[in-house]
Amino acid sequence: MECLVVFFGLLAFVTFAIRAASGGESGGRRRRSYHQAAKQFSGRFTPGGFFGQPTVRLRYGDTVAVLTEASSRSPHPGRCTQLQINWSDTRFRAEITCHLNADRTTVFDPMQTIESGDSAFDRRLVIRGTDEDEVRRFLSDGVRWQIIRLLELAGDEHLYILVGSGHICIQKPRLIRSFAALKPFIERSLELYDQAMITRAVGIDFVDNGEAVTLEHVICKVCGEEIEGHEMVYCQRCKTPHHGECWQYTGSCSVYGCLEKNYRRPQPAAATGEPSKDVVRESNIANRTKGLSS
Repeated sequence: MECLVVFFGLLAFVTFAIRAASGGESGGRRRRSYHQAAKQFSGRFTPGGFFGQPTVRLRYGDTVAVLTEASSRSPHPGRCTQLQINWSDTRFRAEITCHLNADRTTVFDPMQTIESGDSAFDRRLVIRGTDEDEVRRFLSDGVRWQIIRLLELAGDEHLYILVGSGHICIQKPRLIRSFAALKPFIERSLELYDQAMITRAVGIDFVDNGEAVTLEHVICKVCGEEIEGHEMVYCQRCKTPHHGECWQYTGSCSVYGCLEKNYRRPQPAAATGEPSKDVVRESNIANRTKGLSS
């Protein structure tokens, strides 16, 4: 009889420990959401075991992204949802966070506070970095737009982004439990990476708002193939490159939530190697057939 009591006592303890480690029903829901995310994005799911956290590791082009739960860097204690993406520029250091986090000591202190030049963006976010020119170069129109989309995700206006040591780390300081909310977090984080990569690419010059930008090895989000310079158009709103034919096929930008119907076409670099001074031609979707054939 005593052995039976001990057995059921141990069984109850183990059951309680497992539920506590997994967060009970909410932990099971998160694990199911991570498993679904692995299927959706062709990644590898790891449930985390007894005390670990669920993880999705996925290939994205030539890089690797890891979705997991981590300790929050925001002023809110506890766990957060995090996507970390490999980043080739190991010298670059920057931190973007909401104003609620502005007084928090950062990993890369001392870093100087920097303004992006976009007053609406600067009112909502605090930017720190080690090199003002490099940080402003990183914060292109497309990067800023994707950061705002991540900030507004779930309607809580909380976000922490750390770029450094070969990674881009994106955190929403809460645990995202449902796949319906997890999916746009992954998509917007990967789209932020796409825009960040454009600021580091070399190969094709084009002029936007008077500033020359360069592109190389750019992948079309519609067909997944590399875009040659003469085939490229890019979204007027979020700056995402597309094949001209793919834009014509979809009728608008392919980025989730953008749906901009106007595109622009980059001008090739001048033969001397100097940036082209011609302003990029704007093309309205109503005239896209003429623009694509030019």
